[in-house]
Amino acid sequence: SNILSALCRLYNEEDKWNGESWGTRPDTRGPYYKPVTWSESQKIHQFLDSVMSKASHDQTSFLLTEMSRNRINVDRALAVLIEKALKDDGYVAEAISRLANRDDLPAETEAIAIKAATLPESSDQTLLDAINCLTRIPSDAAIPPLLEALSKLDQHNQKALLAKAIFSLEESRTLETSLPQLQQLSTSPVGLWVDVALLAMATGKQTSVEGRQRAAEILDASWANPSRRARLLEASLKSHNIYLEDQILETTHDSNSDLGKLALRVKSELKLKERQPDRTPSIKSLSPEEAIQQVVSTKGDIRFGERLFVKANCVGCHAVDKSARQIGPYLGNIAKTYKRPQLAEAIVLPNKTIAQGFATVSIATIDGKIYTGFVVKEEADRVIIRDAKANEFVIPKDDIDERANIETSIMPETVAHELTVFELSSIVDYLEDQAKHQ
Repeated sequence: SNILSALCRLYNEEDKWNGESWGTRPDTRGPYYKPVTWSESQKIHQFLDSVMSKASHDQTSFLLTEMSRNRINVDRALAVLIEKALKDDGYVAEAISRLANRDDLPAETEAIAIKAATLPESSDQTLLDAINCLTRIPSDAAIPPLLEALSKLDQHNQKALLAKAIFSLEESRTLETSLPQLQQLSTSPVGLWVDVALLAMATGKQTSVEGRQRAAEILDASWANPSRRARLLEASLKSHNIYLEDQILETTHDSNSDLGKLALRVKSELKLKERQPDRTPSIKSLSPEEAIQQVVSTKGDIRFGERLFVKANCVGCHAVDKSARQIGPYLGNIAKTYKRPQLAEAIVLPNKTIAQGFATVSIATIDGKIYTGFVVKEEADRVIIRDAKANEFVIPKDDIDERANIETSIMPETVAHELTVFELSSIVDYLEDQAKHQ
């Protein structure tokens, strides 16, 4: 093993610095900033491939870890592992754990993820890895095993892993393509998890606006069916999702029925509160100074603010959970640095102060395309930017013709215009509350 580790370390060497900036964000992927191969790299890789083709399960895991750590292209090694997993179930767990950590999924991922989700011997971690992959595969065939894996985690009482699995549902960009398939399974034994998936899409961080609207329509129609309400209440509880907050609170008024009692339990566990009618003015009807002053002096509703944070698509660029993918400025502890007036001002007047490292960038490429957004990640050979619609673009540095900073924020200046003072106060309350728990 020591020889293999040494060979992996020797595969690359550091490229010579060309005098250009290394970017504003550190590259922490491995021992080199910009690795390049040398005269013996090909021989090393050929030897590693030959070892991989004959390796046992433990040797395969070790070798892939060492290759990844030393920034060696593992595609060929992973292809060998995938081939083994397709033929031998003993390699499925290792293969799906590797695939779950990749941004790009090879075509064989679907077959392996389905195996991982349905094999009786799969561990709970393997089920979670399978869910991670299945939520990123645009295929109707991925839906039944996805729901089965969710159900298994619940049956095993794996609350922490189930929470991560539901987070994968909320982060999915492909789940919405299988809405018809989900609806078909709504009356099956895994129907509860269909409702969990629909709730995740209705509030999803990566779901399109159209997808959220369609999921919301299905949920609203489902709630109109009295026989479906108990399951929707249970799904809200399982996923800690407050999309149906208004319906839940209304149902609690019928406290003598079984449904009302269940709604009361959901209300208690999700910490929902009755809200008074909102009679505060809209932000757009006030001057920025008046809006900021009223938001600062108005007490909102923390849970309502959490719901609005999703509904207003703040989650498209901002995370409040350290385990979530970080895109724009992290807001989980923002209230520890900025007081309420500054938070309100940053939302009402986003162009007044732009967080360091999140200036809007305009990139023109040599083929005439223009990309505008902020830099998500900068590496030696590429730049990744995210635009105002939460779309990400990977731009090779060799393709860049011109790059310039723009003095305005990517956050739209009208982002708060459709909110009322109470609603924006609730969002600020939510951010202040997040800071207390971090």
